[in-house]
Amino acid sequence: MKELISVVMATYNGDKYLEEQIESIYAQTYKNFEVIVVDDVSHDNTIQILERYKQKYGLKYFVNDENIGVTKNFEKAITLCKGEYIALVDQDDIWLPKKLEVLHGNIGDASLIYSNACIIDEESKQQNISAHDVYPLYGLDSSTKDIYNYIVLNSFILGCSSMFKRELLSDLIPIYQSSRNHDWWLTVCANKRNGIKYIDEILFYYRHHENNYSRQGNKTSFFGKIFNFYSEERIINRKIKMIEQCNIIEHLLNYNWPFAENEQVFLLNMKKFCTSFLSTKIHFKAFITSIKYAKYMRLNKNKYENQLHIFSRLIG
Repeated sequence: MKELISVVMATYNGDKYLEEQIESIYAQTYKNFEVIVVDDVSHDNTIQILERYKQKYGLKYFVNDENIGVTKNFEKAITLCKGEYIALVDQDDIWLPKKLEVLHGNIGDASLIYSNACIIDEESKQQNISAHDVYPLYGLDSSTKDIYNYIVLNSFILGCSSMFKRELLSDLIPIYQSSRNHDWWLTVCANKRNGIKYIDEILFYYRHHENNYSRQGNKTSFFGKIFNFYSEERIINRKIKMIEQCNIIEHLLNYNWPFAENEQVFLLNMKKFCTSFLSTKIHFKAFITSIKYAKYMRLNKNKYENQLHIFSRLIG
């Protein structure tokens, strides 16, 4: 018999799309899997739906005593798994039938594999655009020479697109808590263990809500962007974000992983960058660092946004 795959879902008030997602999971061509769901105290019909699928297919679900948030909810669900492989799933996407079969068949020696996805809207209408088209870094994997630098500063792998090996649990749990989601920490751990693999095949439909992406761009003028960028609220938020970034860098430096020399140098430079930005009015060191590492830090394709980004590193 093929190895057991644990399919992990964290639910919260997701009854609108939940049945369609669960049906797509149980329609997989790879048959040796279990479905583990942890609900974060939903107030809609989520529990009734989960109970129905428990009776129909043997789905296993658990309900939290209190709301713990999406990251901790996924963490709890992952710890309940028995499979040698673990596949994360969102409550509102739709899997294509060969998702598990293709991921399992191609993961090889890597710790994690992820795939492309087709974007759908709230009505399940395909948008003729893929995750690879929407997210600038989507598709990078451990074959990219300097992927670690991208990972440190960006969260670019959708957890719901991935499957990973049980070997990661010793590093993954507990999941590091920050404004970055559990997907980012999973990516960090997989890259440091035995690497990440990407397969450019659409294996599921990824739902975007309320037009939360756009290919039209922001039509605010360049000077308008500068005015907004230096508003008091934005300055406060940037400082908060920079403090968190500094904490993330410190956590990575202190974690029990071996570092290649260039990785440690990058982390130390990012620490200097954060310190300069927080402790000086003219952030000369941060400005120089942002130029040196521009390709990891400046991903917006709009030239005005890029210019503003560089300028902010000097007196932001």
